[in-house]
Amino acid sequence: MNPKGSEPLGFLRFAESPQAHNQERKHNMFEIDRIAYAQNVSSWTGLGIKLPKPLAAAVARFEAIHWTEVSHGYVPDISDLTTANAEAKIRELSEHILYTENYPGSLSPMGQAKKRLLDFAARDVLSQAGAAVPDAIKQLTPQFENHAEAYTEAVQRLPEELTAESLIAAGADAVIAYAAAQEHAAYLNRVSDWVGSTSVLPGHGYQVDPVLTILWPNLAQRSALDAAYALPSHRSNPTLDGVDRVLVAAVRNGVEFRINTLAEAAELRSGGVIAGDLPWFEDLRSAA
Repeated sequence: MNPKGSEPLGFLRFAESPQAHNQERKHNMFEIDRIAYAQNVSSWTGLGIKLPKPLAAAVARFEAIHWTEVSHGYVPDISDLTTANAEAKIRELSEHILYTENYPGSLSPMGQAKKRLLDFAARDVLSQAGAAVPDAIKQLTPQFENHAEAYTEAVQRLPEELTAESLIAAGADAVIAYAAAQEHAAYLNRVSDWVGSTSVLPGHGYQVDPVLTILWPNLAQRSALDAAYALPSHRSNPTLDGVDRVLVAAVRNGVEFRINTLAEAAELRSGGVIAGDLPWFEDLRSAA
């Protein structure tokens, strides 16, 4: 449950003025990010999410454009060149240069067309993905709950004060439990990262709260989780961090494991809902 990294930067292109250059750069960054976000949506299936038909169709269109090569290497065939067809050969090559070869500092017309079409397709992917989030959570929940239960059981077999020394001293069963906890924590964090990635989708534009993406604590429990998350690096414990100190704190404080939308996490953080009460959230999920 680590803070998210920086977003990818866009390509730089020179413009006629610094102001125009900055506007162009911001525009390119936004386009490039949108395309990257759409690529991320296409990887949802790696978590076991079956894409609904509208989203699957949008992803297929996006990938068809993405994998279309528009900068083919071109070697003109002059073996049959004659005086009669020399001009036609020259015209054929000039059309290739005009439409497919890059210009200094910019894309070729074909490259520009692909980029624009890809951006349109990415918008469609993100729109469809935003609508698919509640269903994706429903699909993920059974496997998520299995991993959360197995993780909880493994952590409960670890020493209360978890260090490399205490782990070894606790014996083989504790070492086996530690390995199991690592495995299940990796899956739980993949789901947490997935929830965080939905912040770029329409209808989910909330700030990512990494403590509350997959946990549903009450106020006292939340304080314990926040303290674990905010632990200064100089006080970190590599052995504890190896099984995720926030998730360990969740187990030891009896916190419920639950996949939250970012809207739910934001509402929980603001104090607008108490753990255990699911007012309008469940209605939204059941209606999706």
